[in-house]
Amino acid sequence: MAEWIASGIQPPGREVASYLAGRGVSIGLMEGLGVGEWIPPGDSAPDAEFSRRYGSRGQAFGGRIAVPIRSSRGEVVGLEARAVGEKILSGYRTPEAAWNPSWVQTPGAAKALWDGGRAWVVEGLFDLVALYKVVPRGDAVFATLRAALGRREVEFFRRFCTAGVVMAYDNDETGRRATDGWYDEAEERHRMGALRALERAGVSHVRACKYLGKDPGAVWETRGIEGLTADFGGI
Repeated sequence: MAEWIASGIQPPGREVASYLAGRGVSIGLMEGLGVGEWIPPGDSAPDAEFSRRYGSRGQAFGGRIAVPIRSSRGEVVGLEARAVGEKILSGYRTPEAAWNPSWVQTPGAAKALWDGGRAWVVEGLFDLVALYKVVPRGDAVFATLRAALGRREVEFFRRFCTAGVVMAYDNDETGRRATDGWYDEAEERHRMGALRALERAGVSHVRACKYLGKDPGAVWETRGIEGLTADFGGI
């Protein structure tokens, strides 16, 4: 399935390329992430569930921005498809994602951590794109594509990240809960957030990044590189 997904991610056409450039995605980063445009492959998907949900060749994704979801080793374990100009997202993960960390990660992310870099954790693709402009080159950025850090991701950081993890989820209730945890009144118990989960697993130098704006991508759109540098550059 991974090879089939890769075959459908083609170099972006004019509309998709223009949109990505407008959102701050450089050609180098686009190529490093493997982002492109979904062009339905000529053969059918090997996964019947994928076909049922999105068409035998992924026709539902046709013309959308295609973002490969990868494991910590860089293997393709899923796909996020985004409409151009609208926040319409669809996602798929292969069975291999069930036992692997799965996210969008900046090029060379695993090596960066191995060499002593920090991990920055954000929600979405364009949050990753924004932070990549200002974080130290030795650090890595991971987009979990939702406000949740699962135990596989936590275990990965425990094993490979010695310099610290900086959480930069969105500044909304969902993002704050995912970072700090919250009290679940319905079940009358506290739900653990990413900070506590990382610390409990033994990850050192864990912190939440406080910044102005809805999310890192919005900081880039509204305040540009100066805003990103002011909010994230000195951390």
